[in-house]
Amino acid sequence: MTTTSVFFFIIIVACFSDIILNYISHQTWSTQTIRSLKPYFDKRGPIKSSIYAGLTVLVVLLFTSLLSYALFGYAMPKTINQLYMFLLLAFPIGFISDIVINRYKIFGTDLDAYYNIAGEGLWGALAFIFAIIIGWISSNQFTDRKEK
Repeated sequence: MTTTSVFFFIIIVACFSDIILNYISHQTWSTQTIRSLKPYFDKRGPIKSSIYAGLTVLVVLLFTSLLSYALFGYAMPKTINQLYMFLLLAFPIGFISDIVINRYKIFGTDLDAYYNIAGEGLWGALAFIFAIIIGWISSNQFTDRKEK
């Protein structure tokens, strides 16, 4: 498992999750919070919005990896214990990044309704953590199969 492969899988998870979220935001059964994302997705479409999600995760992941390297000596976790430590860094960085995205209107005002309902920080941090965990597990599974 290389750092590059883990980065790749985490970004793919972020992109794919965004496509699913886009789909759910257009469903009548989805929550008000998720439906509030519809204007953002309608303006950008599924491909562009998923690319933005991937790029956003890449930027935040690079910052997290640099800080992890400075503090722990590894840019990307290789063991489950390293993953726990990495996630302890990733959560507050994801939280702060979500606040920055909202306050500086990185994606314009299309997310204002969403942030008014969901608030800042928590859901962005959880989405970042989700992408890291699923991407890390996927990378490990792919690497283990490839090596056998």
